[in-house]
Amino acid sequence: MNLAADDAILTADAIGKTFGRGTRANVAVQPTNVSFRRGRSIGIAGESGSGKSTLLRLLLGLEAPTAGAVRFEGMPIASLTRAEHRRYRATVQAVFQDPGGSLDPRLHIWQLITEPAWATGGLTRRSRRELAARLLHEVDLPERFADRLPHQLSGGERQRVAIARAVSSSPQLVLLDEPVTSLDVSVRGAIINLLADRGAELTYAVVSHDLTVIAHLTDELLIMYQGFVVERGPTDAILDAPRHPYSQALVAAVHDPLHDTGYDSDVPAGAGACPFINRCPFAMEQCVVMPDPVGQIHQVRCHLYSPDDGEDTTRGAPPLGSSDPIASTVNVTGAHQ
Repeated sequence: MNLAADDAILTADAIGKTFGRGTRANVAVQPTNVSFRRGRSIGIAGESGSGKSTLLRLLLGLEAPTAGAVRFEGMPIASLTRAEHRRYRATVQAVFQDPGGSLDPRLHIWQLITEPAWATGGLTRRSRRELAARLLHEVDLPERFADRLPHQLSGGERQRVAIARAVSSSPQLVLLDEPVTSLDVSVRGAIINLLADRGAELTYAVVSHDLTVIAHLTDELLIMYQGFVVERGPTDAILDAPRHPYSQALVAAVHDPLHDTGYDSDVPAGAGACPFINRCPFAMEQCVVMPDPVGQIHQVRCHLYSPDDGEDTTRGAPPLGSSDPIASTVNVTGAHQ
């Protein structure tokens, strides 16, 4: 793969992860393809247990895949040489949910912020202090914070330090794992705006159950449920008109936090079935087999859609709460009658 030719920073080819073996096997991530290209940030959304954080850990090389490979400049990251791995770490950085847990409590802020740049490029102490001062200013923190320790900062301040640290090596891709979940509501907006302001020069992978964060930071969205990507496409298109019933439930919950996404279906679940079958209000007999994705730009894995419907004419599930029992209007091929 020529990185310059297709503008890909990082590519996951049929990447998957299974924990355990035999009857105890738990498939955390079904084989998934995703490519991160310069200037096009991707959101990964889903509730707890959907597999989104595991997918992020696979991309970072913190988990070894049991299927497929993550490739940087065409090479699986598991087989990178030491020099290639340093370049990968300079190119791909991460900001985690708990800013305190990701910062060494023994190091001063100036050391923490400049550590990735120092590790990948080599800097003098003076150069590190100058870089720390500049980055503190960019994340709207006073320069005097440089000599403090992490426990002397608030949660919002530590997250700003984590962001400054992530960009210190001039990365191309920053992976964000629930970057504002642990923060007070009063500082969430400031952190989101800070990330959005840097969006012109950075590409993000944003893992979150909060679709408002993803809406502000990403161009493309993957909706995950129990390890499957059930819907993917332009962020605006999915948030404006979600197709999969699970996606609809997630979007509805943004507007109504008390929205109930749980339903009782009388369609039996089993191996190979759609994982949402027992919670879906539109479940039908063919849902005992997980369908292939339908669509090109906006894809959905649901029997409510047919390849014959086309990219822009698929009706799919009605808005949640509709009195129209769509399961009775869909034939066994998934096309509407």
